[in-house]
Amino acid sequence: MKYYRIDRRIFQLNELIKPSASFYNHSDSRRIEIEDILEDNRPIDKPNRNEVVKVFNSFDAAKKYWILDPNSIFYEVSVEADQILHQGNYDLLTEISNTKDKERQRKMSIEYWMNDINTPCTLEFYIKEAPVIRIICNNEKIRKNTKRSHYRYDTIPGIPILKDE
Repeated sequence: MKYYRIDRRIFQLNELIKPSASFYNHSDSRRIEIEDILEDNRPIDKPNRNEVVKVFNSFDAAKKYWILDPNSIFYEVSVEADQILHQGNYDLLTEISNTKDKERQRKMSIEYWMNDINTPCTLEFYIKEAPVIRIICNNEKIRKNTKRSHYRYDTIPGIPILKDE
């Protein structure tokens, strides 16, 4: 099945994307705080977020994440259902980030780790590794112009905008 990965590392077609803790190691203090909250509330049977590859099953969700991540590359990867180690409500990460209430953050992080997702949300999936089946976009100018378009700013003439599939 098709899934989407946003990554700053350069991969070729058919190359395996494997876990890297570089996201955590290069995050700002606020993002590290959120990751630490998630880790503090992670059930023992769930994998550590730094030891997996996180992918989206939605092109649109991946695109929204991609436009916010400078110098990142938009990949399509192949993932089979039995490779999925966890699925999490990605929207909860934004909610955790937007509140300073520690108890609310804790409750949302516990909810993130539960697999009983009953409401429409953006899902992120954990896998061990995934082969690249397509490089959707590795052009920083296109990423920036797509971001401008998303936020309804004037776009730069002559530079394409990544369209939804």
